[in-house]
Amino acid sequence: MLRTITLQIPEATFTAIEKQAETKGKQPAELAGELLSQAVSRSQVEPDPLDALIGSIDSPVTDVAERHDFYIGQAVWEKMHRDPNIR
Repeated sequence: MLRTITLQIPEATFTAIEKQAETKGKQPAELAGELLSQAVSRSQVEPDPLDALIGSIDSPVTDVAERHDFYIGQAVWEKMHRDPNIR
């Protein structure tokens, strides 16, 4: 089922769509609909397969989500101070 939507777009965007549509033998509205559908399809996020692992590991660290930058920085600092070749 097709639905109608009215969009206000910048003149330069319309001109670009108009030129592309002409080279493809389509109406600008038809091409704009196709481009919009493609953009929406690309923007949909696939489920992360690692999500299934959430909560499956016991750890005394319970604030990784909030303090991940701290933990990364801590690991880098420790690595730098253990390895004399890193400076």
